[in-house]
Amino acid sequence: MNTTAHRAIVRLSWQAHTQPGAWRYALGFVVLLMAPATGVALAMGQGTGAALAANGLLVLAALAWLACDGLWTQNTPTLARLLPGQVRAMQELLVLLVFVLAALAALLLHAWLGLGWRGFWAAMLVLLMVVAVQREPWLWILAWLGFSGVWALGPVRGLIDGLAAAPVPLQLAAALGCALLLAASIGRGGRWHHASQARRLRGQAGWQAMKEGRPMPVAMMPEWQLRLKGLFVWPQQWWRRGLLSQPPASHPLARLELGMGIGGLWAIQLWVLALIALALGTAVAVLSVVRPSIDGSLVIHHARFGLSIGAFSMLAGSLHTQLSMLWSRRRDQALLVLMPGLPQGAELSAGLEQRWRRQYLLQWALLTLAVLGLAAFGEPRTLSFVAASAACVLPLVWWVQHAQRRLRDRVGLQAWMLVAPLSSLPAALAASYEVPAGLSLAAGAAVYALCAWRHKPPPVLLPFGR
Repeated sequence: MNTTAHRAIVRLSWQAHTQPGAWRYALGFVVLLMAPATGVALAMGQGTGAALAANGLLVLAALAWLACDGLWTQNTPTLARLLPGQVRAMQELLVLLVFVLAALAALLLHAWLGLGWRGFWAAMLVLLMVVAVQREPWLWILAWLGFSGVWALGPVRGLIDGLAAAPVPLQLAAALGCALLLAASIGRGGRWHHASQARRLRGQAGWQAMKEGRPMPVAMMPEWQLRLKGLFVWPQQWWRRGLLSQPPASHPLARLELGMGIGGLWAIQLWVLALIALALGTAVAVLSVVRPSIDGSLVIHHARFGLSIGAFSMLAGSLHTQLSMLWSRRRDQALLVLMPGLPQGAELSAGLEQRWRRQYLLQWALLTLAVLGLAAFGEPRTLSFVAASAACVLPLVWWVQHAQRRLRDRVGLQAWMLVAPLSSLPAALAASYEVPAGLSLAAGAAVYALCAWRHKPPPVLLPFGR
């Protein structure tokens, strides 16, 4: 083994994740992971030991993800062909890393659930999935299907049980197969490697554009992605055509939003919400027909964490997108305020903030109704959990508008983005005591009303960040 090459690869991977300000993203990511895991463990009544074990597993998965990202950053087709020994050193590092992380995860799973060797093979399959989806993002679809079938359909669980009960020579052969799969994920500079690198560069360009509040460059998007995007953005385009067909002096604030690049984002959010609600309803209906022995209320109850956190994180994501766009289009705003028919000064700022709060309330209300409607088919605790999560994110718009007034730099990770995952903690507490849904929603509405009462007319905001 070339220890010099190994040290160089590890050093470069470490440097890639220790850039200035990276610790804030790392801390936010850790909180984002740990809050739901802690809420799940405490809500299931398994105590602090289970919470620590669950958080440890998530940290190991995050380490695997970051390590793979550092390897893929260095594993370019050019370096793979021109730098002797790099590919072999990366293969050895990746295999060693995955097996060590799988062993550590197996110890945590055994201490928590007493799984024995089943914990090792379960961790190994998860880590193989992490490596695979890092290299081929479309495999997220298969990974999601696999996870959804672990406990409901059983094939993945059967595979884990079979490997754990197999003779030692067969387990060693399976471990060797895993090592070969990991080694094969390191590109050698061939055609597949070039295609994978091109996808990675497109993903980086999209991520950078998202951080700066810009749409992804069309030139970086393949044809299938453009067609897929059209299925989601058509409500915004329909809204724009309708607005532009009106007389120029009508709806001045809506036209101002259009120039800022945020006009009609609410229409996309509502359409995506409708699609998600339709997909979830169809999935529950199909599952009840295919597997009538499964208790649908129990399935919904177990899905309450992912359902609430995913739905309300999407709502927070729409606020982040709006904030990013306001920062990236601030140069245009100096000219947009000269549009005819617009109010001026503080009146304009107050009108914009009021309009954005109405849009947020509309999205929150429809999203909450959809999630509560699905949770109503679960257990009473499910309804209590979902209502408490919704109540926690209701006043979020006031926090975001406070951040808008203090905007002085490019929008990165914001503390308010953690409200949705952190809401799982009070929601788990509300579910354990079966707090009525109406009481939780009334508490959220009271906090929202208090923010409105304490609200002061905003200063002149346009252009943002000046």
